Amino acid sequence: MPHWTCGLGPSRAGGPEPEWFGPEAERVRATLGPGAVQWAVEVGENITARIAQALPTLREGASAVEAVLRATTSTALQALTLVAGMGEQDTTLASREVTEIAGEFVRRGMELNDLLRAIRVGYAVLASALLDGASELLPKDRSGAELRRISILLFEELDDFTGVAASAFVEEQSSWAAGVSAARLELATKIINGEAVDPARASQVLGYPVGGEHLAMIAWSAPHSRHDLRSVVEPVLRRWGTPTATLVIPVGVQALGVGLGRTGSLASAESFGARPRGDLGGDRRARFGYRRISLEPPGSPRGRATRANA
Repeated sequence: MPHWTCGLGPSRAGGPEPEWFGPEAERVRATLGPGAVQWAVEVGENITARIAQALPTLREGASAVEAVLRATTSTALQALTLVAGMGEQDTTLASREVTEIAGEFVRRGMELNDLLRAIRVGYAVLASALLDGASELLPKDRSGAELRRISILLFEELDDFTGVAASAFVEEQSSWAAGVSAARLELATKIINGEAVDPARASQVLGYPVGGEHLAMIAWSAPHSRHDLRSVVEPVLRRWGTPTATLVIPVGVQALGVGLGRTGSLASAESFGARPRGDLGGDRRARFGYRRISLEPPGSPRGRATRANA
């Protein structure tokens, strides 16, 4: 007897099938028929629409929506494979497209919580579509057991699916952050060395406006120190109020370069009050005042810099 998923089909007229369809679509078509493939396309579109509604940032670019649609459609096809018992023993709900969409979230500056929310929203749409399909296509004396089986299957797959997506996100985020930090450090070094840079591109790469007034700080710790430099630096920065912009560039594991766009007068710094040490400087205008501050010696009156030792 054919599996009940062979009776699945779309509820509305659809367009041509996507060109990026892979082997999983052909496998579903060969076993369950073209209607099941069209059903998966429609479910993928419904999931994508709900995710875009929950996360408006994704609607800002067509490429992001297309990437989400590929992932959701692939997931719908994988779900059919699992529910119909077509896959191998190690078949999972998470496809290659799921790891790709995790990278897309990172490149758009989105958080892990955004990805997890998208999974929750999409999973609810997918589960509803499968359960509704089973309820409609199976007789009542069989639907109860099948609905329970599908529910358990989806719950079991959810943990693995979320784990794969989250791991891909964290890995891509680490790689992305390393690349961004390296690019920012290289550009900041050029500015400090007095090399010509395009201000517009510098602001874009640094994520920080290079014009205006700046307060710059270089903080470092002794080798093998267990101090978290950020936790030491933050109280010092608060002495100058809320900055208009902040730039933090890690330099290895024991130093931080910090630039702050600011307004108002520069107060004098008495001490960091912590074991890590640093140099402060400020009141420099345009072309990223961090350059002159960084070049002037600690304690220089011109740089209004002060060194704190603990």
